Amino acid sequence: MVHQGYGPLLYDVAMEIATKNGDWFKSTEPWFYGANSEDSENIWKYYYFKRKELKRFQFSFEAVQFIMGNTGKYLKKLYKEQPWFFVAYQKEPLILNSDIGKEKIR
Repeated sequence: MVHQGYGPLLYDVAMEIATKNGDWFKSTEPWFYGANSEDSENIWKYYYFKRKELKRFQFSFEAVQFIMGNTGKYLKKLYKEQPWFFVAYQKEPLILNSDIGKEKIR
């Protein structure tokens, strides 16, 4: 469990690390063991609707079907109603490149 308010900061740091390594950062699929809490879903919604400075990659429905091997109505409904779960992000390493980031995060 993360102390109140640190979740978004930790997500941003993880996103910066992924970007620095040439990777993308995305949520766990919402249908995968119920892995996303309401708090994490709110963070992904915030990224999707408010964080326009982030580089984003929206997975097509066809790609999601291919990856998941699921062609059912549930997946299509989820893709349409919760699109924030089907986006990967990259972020400039502002936190990692800050003085405190350089000192505390290796």
